[in-house]
Amino acid sequence: METIHRAFKELAVERGRKMAQEASSPTLRAFCAALEAGCAGSHEWLKLEDADRRQAYRFTRCMWAEIFTELDARDIGFWLCEGDDPIASAFNAAIGFQRNKTLMEGDDCCDHIFYLKNEA
Repeated sequence: METIHRAFKELAVERGRKMAQEASSPTLRAFCAALEAGCAGSHEWLKLEDADRRQAYRFTRCMWAEIFTELDARDIGFWLCEGDDPIASAFNAAIGFQRNKTLMEGDDCCDHIFYLKNEA
């Protein structure tokens, strides 16, 4: 099981790198545009913040949460959720990620915040 879990994380990093290669620029806005394009049709969300340095979302539907809930395998489904941070940082190491709630864990939403880390 741990091998599969590790593979999920590696795939997330690969996906982030591929998104970066295909993006028009390495900005937070470009990352979020790619994220939204990838989620279209399978997720529903509200964009709560839309700034150059911070983008916040409230996801109220996730196809993956629905599938893994039906399979009674949310613990495995959460491995997909764990990929959100590595995808963002693989796209651009300056992009941070924060989340406190997930549909996969039974919450009413996923609260995603992507932000630019402070320059040191």
